[in-house]
Amino acid sequence: MIFGFLLDTVIVVLLSVTIYYCYRLNGFLKVLRDGREDLAQAVQEFNEAVIKAEQSVEQLRNGSQAAVDKLSIKIEKAEFMADDLAYLIEKANKVADHVSGKVSGPTPASRAKTEPTKPEPRGTEQPAKVNPKASGIETIAKKAAAGTTKPVIEPNDPNRPKSKAEMELLQALKSIR
Repeated sequence: MIFGFLLDTVIVVLLSVTIYYCYRLNGFLKVLRDGREDLAQAVQEFNEAVIKAEQSVEQLRNGSQAAVDKLSIKIEKAEFMADDLAYLIEKANKVADHVSGKVSGPTPASRAKTEPTKPEPRGTEQPAKVNPKASGIETIAKKAAAGTTKPVIEPNDPNRPKSKAEMELLQALKSIR
């Protein structure tokens, strides 16, 4: 009997401890269930944030691609304009060389080779006749060819005649705008 009573007491104690641990386990499981809902909500919010971030990255990618496309078009235009400008400068230099060759005339060394020289007495030179209706550059060119004056063209003079190269360059610059 004592043995039975002792055995019943041990079983009651063990059952009491088991009930206590079950009660505590139920509390932990309740916290876990409550946390599970919070965790599901946090995962949902995180998922939404990831989707927004992906959309933002896609928008940035599209925006940067559009900017690259616009920039490449502008670079191509700039390269084309640079090539045109280089061509116009080259052409203007050729025209300027050609015009300066005509204005200054042949050099004294080239005249000596092509024309026999006749010494003229000093003071017998006549000034070149200038047509009043001639343009400014023609007048300067005739005076320079006659040797009566050195051609002086002020670069900032608004009334100075413009060369064909200058006119073409100005037209090209206006057409670019």
